[in-house]
Amino acid sequence: MTHRTPIFVAVCLVAVSGLRPGTPVRAQNADYCAIYAAAVTADSAATVPVVSESLLADWNAALPCLIKVLRSLKGEVGPQPMTPETRSKMLSLTGAFRSIILKFSDPNDPKKVAEMNAFIKKFRDLDDVDAISVLSWGARSDSPDIRANSLLILGNVIDNTTICVPLAHLNDPNLMKSPSGVNGRANLLSLLAVVAPWAYKENSENIARTRASIAAQVDSNDPNLKGTVARLENVATRLGNNTETSNRSVPMPETWRLPCKAYVEGFVPKLPSLENVQY
Repeated sequence: MTHRTPIFVAVCLVAVSGLRPGTPVRAQNADYCAIYAAAVTADSAATVPVVSESLLADWNAALPCLIKVLRSLKGEVGPQPMTPETRSKMLSLTGAFRSIILKFSDPNDPKKVAEMNAFIKKFRDLDDVDAISVLSWGARSDSPDIRANSLLILGNVIDNTTICVPLAHLNDPNLMKSPSGVNGRANLLSLLAVVAPWAYKENSENIARTRASIAAQVDSNDPNLKGTVARLENVATRLGNNTETSNRSVPMPETWRLPCKAYVEGFVPKLPSLENVQY
């Protein structure tokens, strides 16, 4: 049993408190990470800086710093509209992650597959609900590029420790009040499908309840919701592959469950009900 999920390159879907052991020493240096923070900060609201290839070439050194910058945006990316400066940072930062991922996205090249697996493992070792929350807001944002980049990243790294974050977003009634609500919901549903076959007990039950709740609100005959309906069906199919002999009956370890419990209970805006996100 494992909380890991297989590689999920989400291109087809487009329509750090502290550092962990094994992090390169230089990446732990605040001055070194300042290079990355500066690289994603635009000089003006009209400029989206591109993180240079030289900074991304050694992704092992870059990743801890990029995730640190990602986590630092928690207070800027949320229910409130993004400022032009924050939007620029998100475009630059998610673009940097995207650049690394696409470099290894060749399933026919064993070396690239191994490198992708190493990237995913390290990302998961470094991330937490706060970092994934920033990306989840990105996946439902009003910027098509931020949505696409955030979905690509999340589709590869989401797992049992962090799927509670998209679940909370899917239970936010404000999601469908935004102009990008349909696209955002479809993106977040795609993430449930990634984890569904290996979801632990609490996650499996919450995925099932959230899916049923959304399905009850969706008109399956609405031509504008074909993507949503397809994703709901995919979640149901993949959830059905999670049997009693896999993870479905296994409770989440406390080290995974408690951060999820704190996240959904502290979600802003406050969720009207925690029935679909019981941790």
